[in-house]
Amino acid sequence: MVHEGTSGTKLTVEWMEAVNEARSACASLISTEPSQIALVNNTTHGLGIIASSLVDLVPGDNVLVSDQEFPGGVAVWRSLRRDRGIEVRSVPTSGGRVEVSDFKKQADSRTAILLVSAVQEVSGFRVDLKAFRELASSLNALLLVDGIQEVGAIPVDVNFSGVDAYCAGGHKWLRSPFGVGFLYLHPRLLDRLSPPYLGYLGFEDPPNGWEAHLRSRHRTPFDNIPISPEAKRLETGGIPNFTGSLALKHAVEELIAVGKDSVWERIASLTARFQEGLYVLGIDSVGRSKENQDHGSESGIVCFSLPSGVKNEERLMKFLESQEVFVSLRRLSGIGGIRVSPHFDNSEADVDRLLDILESFV
Repeated sequence: MVHEGTSGTKLTVEWMEAVNEARSACASLISTEPSQIALVNNTTHGLGIIASSLVDLVPGDNVLVSDQEFPGGVAVWRSLRRDRGIEVRSVPTSGGRVEVSDFKKQADSRTAILLVSAVQEVSGFRVDLKAFRELASSLNALLLVDGIQEVGAIPVDVNFSGVDAYCAGGHKWLRSPFGVGFLYLHPRLLDRLSPPYLGYLGFEDPPNGWEAHLRSRHRTPFDNIPISPEAKRLETGGIPNFTGSLALKHAVEELIAVGKDSVWERIASLTARFQEGLYVLGIDSVGRSKENQDHGSESGIVCFSLPSGVKNEERLMKFLESQEVFVSLRRLSGIGGIRVSPHFDNSEADVDRLLDILESFV
């Protein structure tokens, strides 16, 4: 690549600073320190790094995962189940709601990990992470959180929730391109992780910096450079995703500039408007009804099913697409339906138009 007036080395140094800035932006977003952030490809990649780096799990230890979890949350443990005798237990839930009481029923003295999504991908039910942290502490277990359906919509403070890990791809509520996201690691978990291999950027900077080190005729590939104590040491490979990191940095900074609380207030207002419209039409959303609104479990997702059945939901999806209204059809473990997820730059008119179309269809 030719870049007039600038060497490739200088450009690489500048782009590396953009990677550092992306970590810093993600840290600000969830109220932590950049040293506790690693950049990853996506949510499953982040969880997979943890699963492959937890070398102190022993045969008979178990991981609890709800039956509402995204498949990637189960997939990352398959090799440990096969090779090291780790048990992965399914936690049955009801109506799209994931409760601490569900996990208590499946936990025992060998429970090492609770894995939970902050917001369920199908129902949109938001869990009580503080309550899950209390359960994890009582079991001396780790609490790992898939945050992709929460962060960017709802303010996140990992210090308040006390989670051990929180990871999210950037392509959902953060509105960053595919292929980049972040992983937060609490020091008590980071200290336990030994990755299967290191990238050279997992080392601390040499005493005189990388450029001076690379120019030295005395260096060898066997130089004993200390490993970084920060979370970035878990980032695999060498040269990182510069383009994705830059996009993630700007996307996160845009959300911070708008204001995390302002973004959530806007999204909550739009989802409440849609929810009320469903009630008027006599439709309950998954995990919620007019009589059981359970304030505190709301998220940016409202999922509803039609009383007339699955076939009509599929017909409705096609009709909405023909009207250039784009939602999702998601089902999992016996629940699901049409999933609606307005962001802060949607309008009341968007919600009302969707309700008008739904009313005419019903």
